[in-house]
Amino acid sequence: MLTVAVLGVLHVSPYRPHPLNDPMTSVQWAREASIGILAMVFVTAGFLVALREAWRGHIPLGRVIRLGILFQAIAIFLPVLLSRDVYSYAMYGRMLSVYHTNPYLATPIDFPKDALLSSVGPLWRDSRTVYGPVFSLLSGLIAAVVRTPHDLALAFKAVSGAAAIGTMILAADLAKRLWPERAPFAAAVIGWNPVVLFQVIGGGHNDSLISLAVLIALRLLVPDASGETTLRRELLATGVLTVATLIKAIAVLPLGLLVVVAVARRPSHERTQRLLAHFGLVLGISMAFALPFMQSKNPTLGIVDLTSHAEWPALPLFIRSVLSQVANVVVGHEAGFLLRVLTQVGFLAVFTLAFVWVASQLARRAPNLSVEAQGAAWGWAFLLFMLTIPQLLPWYVMWMLPLVWLMPKIPRLTIVAMSVVLGISTGLGMPAPPPGFLHGLMILGHYTLPPALLVLLVLLVVHLRRVVTQGRPLEAEVV
Repeated sequence: MLTVAVLGVLHVSPYRPHPLNDPMTSVQWAREASIGILAMVFVTAGFLVALREAWRGHIPLGRVIRLGILFQAIAIFLPVLLSRDVYSYAMYGRMLSVYHTNPYLATPIDFPKDALLSSVGPLWRDSRTVYGPVFSLLSGLIAAVVRTPHDLALAFKAVSGAAAIGTMILAADLAKRLWPERAPFAAAVIGWNPVVLFQVIGGGHNDSLISLAVLIALRLLVPDASGETTLRRELLATGVLTVATLIKAIAVLPLGLLVVVAVARRPSHERTQRLLAHFGLVLGISMAFALPFMQSKNPTLGIVDLTSHAEWPALPLFIRSVLSQVANVVVGHEAGFLLRVLTQVGFLAVFTLAFVWVASQLARRAPNLSVEAQGAAWGWAFLLFMLTIPQLLPWYVMWMLPLVWLMPKIPRLTIVAMSVVLGISTGLGMPAPPPGFLHGLMILGHYTLPPALLVLLVLLVVHLRRVVTQGRPLEAEVV
């Protein structure tokens, strides 16, 4: 059932950005997109059924991997789906390799004659890149070899797809070593997941590179035959996560937790030396990749710019909107700025407190901490961050999926639910307002998804508090 469903929906091309605004095209697009949404619901239902069977061990691991490779390979060769970010990647790469300009200073609109500009999303044409220097260099390398918009998009999708396939295979291999019964589930939740097929690979997003790096780092932390993780392997894992952070800053979360454990598990007289070793490696790698782009006008290389971006279904924006409506009635419009600051600070405080809780758990258990617990802690960090930032995009789920099989029931089900809901709610990312009932679905999603996310966040924080206060494990218990 799942195979037929996935192969069918992968051929539903209406999941592409709306190209025109004339009435006839809009009507036709709406009709085709309606079919696409129904197909998406069907394939998601098939995915959930198959995922349950994989969890119960009713599907052989080999079959999961073979079908996963097939699904993801097909997704690579389809038209760009749902998001135009891949064209931004390509444009920033062309700015570096063709026009020899710094993408942290220039914007795509500075090159109006470039054939790729019209494919870049309107909101991003006057934006500098917010990706790290490693990804900027990779984009420049691809753009130096590939020239046409179609081939550029295909090249970035191939990179994303290859990383997703590698993530699936590595997740299965790691699960076979640590928890063999969950290996089929670990592979299926990535390789058969609609959000991976249609959002991550379909849009050519670089988030699959982050998930691959996370699993490589976790694999390096698996103890050797002596039962220990050597300094060399720890430093290699730190190096991998540092490179990932220089692709997308989100990888700093597992990087920080890794260093906390590496330092805390050493005797007190060795901790400073171990901290300096990791810090020196992070600094050295960062400087090597960042120096070619450094300047005084954008010294953070897009990190400050990134904090200014926001998307509506994100929980902080919903809370701010609700509070603003109340404040307008009670106080007046002057409260708007204060509410925006308070909301941002409040959610930042929630995440910071939760992250400190997780880090303290790892530090306390460091001498006897398992690699399963470290992986679960990374998943916790990603999940809590995703629920508290002002930008919620479906492909962000890719950060957590490789770790979900290590996590307890509540966060595990939360991640699966988020991947399903965000995968279906494709209307939230449509670049043009859809007519008719599709617009109604989009509005419904806007106003029902954030309250559901708020409930999930509260449940997770309460569960995490019990973990900390009662000394319960961050990871799922092997039974």
